Amino acid sequence: MDCKQLNIKLNNYRNELQTVQDQICSLRKRAKTLSEEIVLIESSLQQSLSNEGNDCSVKRFNTTDFYWSAEAQSLLNDVFKLENFRSFQLSTINATMSGYDVLLIMPTGGGKSLCFQITALLSKGLTLIISPMISLMEDQFDQLKTLGIAAKIFNSTTSKEEAKDIIQSLGNNGSLSFNLLYVTPEKLAKSKTLLSQLDKCYRNKNFKRIVIDEVHCCSHWGHDFRIDYQFLGVMRTQFPETPILGLTATATPQVISDCQKILNIQGCFVFKDSFFRPNLKYFIERIESKTDLIDTIAKKLKNRYLNKSGLIYCLTIKDVEEVAERLSSQGISAAPYHASLTAERRNRIYQRWMQDKLQVIVATIAFGMGINKKDVRFVLHYSMSKSFENYYQETGRAGRDGEPADCILYFHFNDIFRASTLVFGERNGLSNLYAMVSYCINRSVCRKEQIANYFGDDWKNQCDSCCDNCLRAKNSIKTINIINVMESLSLILTHATQLNRRLTSLKLVEIWLGKGEKKLRPNNLKTPEFHRELAEEIIAFLLINSYLQEEFHFTPYSTISYVQIGPKWLMRLNTSRIDDESAKRIDFLYIENNSISKQNEAMRNRFWILIRLPKIYDALEHRHHHHQHIHQSQNPNQSNNDQNRNLSIEQNYSQTKKSPQTKRLKRILPKCRACLNYRDLHQKMSSPENQVCLIVIDGWGISEIKQGNAIANAETPVMSGLAQNKDQYCTLDASGLSVGLPDGLMGNSEVGHLNIGAGRVIYQDIVRINLDVERKAMRMNASFKEACERAKSYNGRLLFLGLISDGGVHAHIDHLFALLEAAKANQVPKSFIHFFSDGRDTSPTSGIEYIKKVLDKTKEINYGSLSTIMGRYYAMDRDKRWERIRIAVDGLIDGIGEKTSSENVIDCVKNNYQNGVTDEFLKPIIVDAEGLITENDTLVFINYRADRVRQITETLGLKQYFDPPKENLPRNIELFTMTEYKKEFPFKQLYPSVVPKNVLAEVISKASWPQFHTAETEKYAHVTFFFNGGQEKAFEGEERVMVPSPKVATYDLQPEMNCAGVAEEMAKAIASKRYPFLMCNFAPPDMVGHTGKYEPTVRACSATDKAIGVIKKACEENNYILLITADHGNAEKMFDDKGGPLTSHTTNRVPFCMYNTDFKFNLPPDHNPALCDVAPTVLKLLGLTIPTEDMTGKILI
Repeated sequence: MDCKQLNIKLNNYRNELQTVQDQICSLRKRAKTLSEEIVLIESSLQQSLSNEGNDCSVKRFNTTDFYWSAEAQSLLNDVFKLENFRSFQLSTINATMSGYDVLLIMPTGGGKSLCFQITALLSKGLTLIISPMISLMEDQFDQLKTLGIAAKIFNSTTSKEEAKDIIQSLGNNGSLSFNLLYVTPEKLAKSKTLLSQLDKCYRNKNFKRIVIDEVHCCSHWGHDFRIDYQFLGVMRTQFPETPILGLTATATPQVISDCQKILNIQGCFVFKDSFFRPNLKYFIERIESKTDLIDTIAKKLKNRYLNKSGLIYCLTIKDVEEVAERLSSQGISAAPYHASLTAERRNRIYQRWMQDKLQVIVATIAFGMGINKKDVRFVLHYSMSKSFENYYQETGRAGRDGEPADCILYFHFNDIFRASTLVFGERNGLSNLYAMVSYCINRSVCRKEQIANYFGDDWKNQCDSCCDNCLRAKNSIKTINIINVMESLSLILTHATQLNRRLTSLKLVEIWLGKGEKKLRPNNLKTPEFHRELAEEIIAFLLINSYLQEEFHFTPYSTISYVQIGPKWLMRLNTSRIDDESAKRIDFLYIENNSISKQNEAMRNRFWILIRLPKIYDALEHRHHHHQHIHQSQNPNQSNNDQNRNLSIEQNYSQTKKSPQTKRLKRILPKCRACLNYRDLHQKMSSPENQVCLIVIDGWGISEIKQGNAIANAETPVMSGLAQNKDQYCTLDASGLSVGLPDGLMGNSEVGHLNIGAGRVIYQDIVRINLDVERKAMRMNASFKEACERAKSYNGRLLFLGLISDGGVHAHIDHLFALLEAAKANQVPKSFIHFFSDGRDTSPTSGIEYIKKVLDKTKEINYGSLSTIMGRYYAMDRDKRWERIRIAVDGLIDGIGEKTSSENVIDCVKNNYQNGVTDEFLKPIIVDAEGLITENDTLVFINYRADRVRQITETLGLKQYFDPPKENLPRNIELFTMTEYKKEFPFKQLYPSVVPKNVLAEVISKASWPQFHTAETEKYAHVTFFFNGGQEKAFEGEERVMVPSPKVATYDLQPEMNCAGVAEEMAKAIASKRYPFLMCNFAPPDMVGHTGKYEPTVRACSATDKAIGVIKKACEENNYILLITADHGNAEKMFDDKGGPLTSHTTNRVPFCMYNTDFKFNLPPDHNPALCDVAPTVLKLLGLTIPTEDMTGKILI
């Protein structure tokens, strides 16, 4: 075949390949559209049934009109020896007997188990109970046995003979010998035989119900996530006609929604009982030292709790052993209970306690799920719980008989930091902990009300002085301004930084109080005149409110928490004026007898500490310099600095039109373009200086802690060897702001590959907005300026609409305030605010606080007016309940609603609260009718999350779906939105989606060089779509190869996955010497790490290292420079502090290795190397010019 024929064939293949890729692109878009439609339908079903479920379905099912009702009542009375059903028990029984899926959220001790035990006896067939703990199963099994109810347990302790009998019984065509079968999720996931027999049972019409106990374990957002629970999503697919009943005592609204999605039961009924336990008394006792705490507890046990049963919870196993031992030495019948004890010993201790042979069990969280001892009179917390969910569940063991019981938490300042070093690597670990700290230091709000607010429960009950806060005289609580305190702490921390020192919380308190090392005390620091307890409480308050923040440091033996200045204080320092009154206050509630002296309070605002923003802000800062450009001849040897100056000249010209040097720039601009054109031509004609191979390992972080570290305990001779060469090894930041995520948030694969490929930090929407707010840059936003100009040119009115709270899920009140100030700065005559009240992501009655803030803000800046208020239930419906949107629109346009004024609006909203109408459900309240939407208006929607404002923006800006249609909608109005609400919407966005230009793959493509990208199926999108900056289509010259991932249920079954196949493809491509640049991804450490299985993850890391060795050898043989990094951490931390599996990513740094070259790393001073620095380093090695106007990462060689 001659060259001509080969070229024709090659062109044909290229055309065909392009057609296929276009089809793939089209199919992906279709899949995305279908996914969105599915989400909408599922959300509609969920919302529909949920709303009806909590309002109508309780009435619908809370009756005795069903054919099984008489038998159910008989079972309750005769078998379980109870007189009446408790709240939601009857509704749950009737709903699940009717074949519906149900989620039941009921407090600990509320009687959840009865719901499936009675239905199991009513249904006659099999009820499968999936439960997380063997001890819980055994406890319920023993109770059922005493009641004469046939049940079986199938778990790791079941004998082979018993297991065989159970398996055979499930496949029988006739009736079963037992009604209830208890199984752990791990056993269900791993036993194909069990699943097969359940399938037979299902086909024989004997599989009546699936019960998932502790269902919150499904959710990543839950406090006790377990990876094997995620497998349970297959149960709905496998057994579509068998109803699912999920049970939990602790679930926030977010966890409930997550569980519904994971289990594929989005349309289920949700029955949620109140979290109010009237017989429990909640107390927080502040202790200065734990030295005498055990003696204090011992005295209580010998006096107040003599001959009474109870529990003591501790943070660590070490604490458990110490407390139990010292109590026993004082003659108290106490025993430890934790995960390190054998199952036999734990069971023996538990049985002795149940039989009142032990007065108290000292335990970790490992103890408690599902216990049914009714006469627990006290639950003491020797240490603070790590989350609100844990705390509520632990205290819920008390008083199940309805008699009074005490729940006492001993709060010690140092416990915050002991706990934070254990949880900071968990998803939401710190936020969960800080919620608990907030509870402990809150001296004003009823303890039970705080619990209700956290779990989204309507607070309609009276505490009746059953907590320390309600017992405390209200006039003893005072509010003070601690701005001077923060200034002092900021001064201390800044001084320590200048001395290259870091401070723990203990050292910070000591220095502040005039103790400790003298050289760490700034000269102008005055010692406060209050005692240590209040000082510690103030620091805790500043920490949880982000004025301070923790930084964690690893040693071979422990993790240390250091305190630093937090983002909220940095924002104040850099965005607030000295004369800005709001910037001079940080309000803190305290008990009057702990008051700060008047002298010290008078010191506030005497000095203002100027601290520069973190380097990440500097990287974002647009510095508009007046450039002097001396044109040089079109010389291909022109220096890189000159070329980079040329690249930025056009951008700077557009940004400095009012500069006095504008005319000169106009003169030299054509010559600059000529230089750029010549450079591009020269670059395309050149060949690479080096050939580069890049490996991205998924989930390979760095940790000095060896225990639970799958990487450190794997066989990794290649990576370990590369790490020894310190000249060619460094570490990169792969989390938080360094990769464009909120500060402290762990990285992920998508964000990691985006940053690596883009060569710059790709900021997520919320981060971009927050940074503009912090820098007061909102007024310069191009789309917002356009909105302001339109408003001025038409009727001089700008209207802001959206959710106004600090819930942070959909919008943020700070964004509104920034926009108001920006509108004033842009000289828009009038602005009006349409306030969508929250009540879901915030307290149901917190709206008045936000209304006050809005009124105060408009008064402070003498600009803007509050026009209307309405609940998100109406204004932010997303379920196509157009009748709700109609109510909102009638209020916004026609002023249909309750009339009030800005002076009386607070009373108006309070009246609604008294009538049972909370923030979410407020119907329109008209405050200032002048601000109602009229023709020619300009509207700005402030929500950054899209889903709940699509309907109202579509109604006002595009098309209405009302029946009958609303007449006379205002004409010629234009909408602007904070972000992209829907791709098809034509509205201009203040923060449109960012599509990065000049990413690494694009720059290589522009040089007309071929490149090669490969990964296995699970990570293929990451080395293509995400690595290329969100570009679906391959760049010219880019070759992509997808290696199939193994088809197994979970990757712990084949932990090496197909990394050998990826290595083989890379080795072949390297050997061909066709590609100046190649890159791949190795998936096993991350994908197997997500299963939570330690040993398989160790094998995954070993296999990955071996595959890297194959590529390393190919690079040696073909003279390629090898670069290796990772996108985020995971496999280096496989266990949490309870010894349970940790399946989430981490915030740990990742490696960056270089091999087969004489280049050495030369890190820029005062620079924190991050993933965004990889691409510029690659381009430097290739010899390509770095587009510095786009690619802002640093060269590390």
